[in-house]
Amino acid sequence: MVVRPMHSPRPPRCRRLLIRRVAGLAFLSPLVLFSTAPPASPWGGFRGVAGIKITDTHQQILRAAYALLMSDPRIRGLQGIPAPGGRIVPVESILQFEGVDGNPRTLTPYGPGPDAEGSTLYSCHWFNPATGKGLGPQSAADWYQRFLQSLLGLSGGDEELCKGLAWSAHFLADMFVPYHLVGMPAAEALARIAAGNFVLGPSEAAAGARRSPDRGLLRPVFARRSEPVAHGL
Repeated sequence: MVVRPMHSPRPPRCRRLLIRRVAGLAFLSPLVLFSTAPPASPWGGFRGVAGIKITDTHQQILRAAYALLMSDPRIRGLQGIPAPGGRIVPVESILQFEGVDGNPRTLTPYGPGPDAEGSTLYSCHWFNPATGKGLGPQSAADWYQRFLQSLLGLSGGDEELCKGLAWSAHFLADMFVPYHLVGMPAAEALARIAAGNFVLGPSEAAAGARRSPDRGLLRPVFARRSEPVAHGL
């Protein structure tokens, strides 16, 4: 008696064709998706790292906002934002104060933008609505005030005008990014890690918000960015 190995029955020809078509579509779908989707960039204001461009989201937002402003019927046709003395501020002058470069050896960002190491406090870039901590909204208001004062000729000059507009837009844009809205001081974060406490409960959040001091609306931001704070870039 000869024992032959059992094999699963071969599927009908129409079924095999269907399987091949489904497999082909599964392979082609990602190719079509990636070839037709618009380009996307991670969040940041990097001009480049070691000469390689990484992402310039903040600069793209500035350009889009500038184009929207220049479409206003009251200033349409001008080559820039009207400034004191009949001067015009082009978008390139504002972009001079945004963006950083990265040093791959030291992992330190440097440049004219507020993401440069030492230029601002880390807490200027985040805000935690659960605790009321963080200076993100405050920083946007502070730098926008500087822009307005320069625009009205009350204080500052062209540099303060362009820098105020670029930096206020930067801090405001940060407030629309989820990981900029969950920050906390580094000491608190390390204490939570050590205690294995990774959840901020409602009662704890309310208590933290009550303890958070009132910083006022227009406190100038001159502090350095050496504050030890946990945050997203």
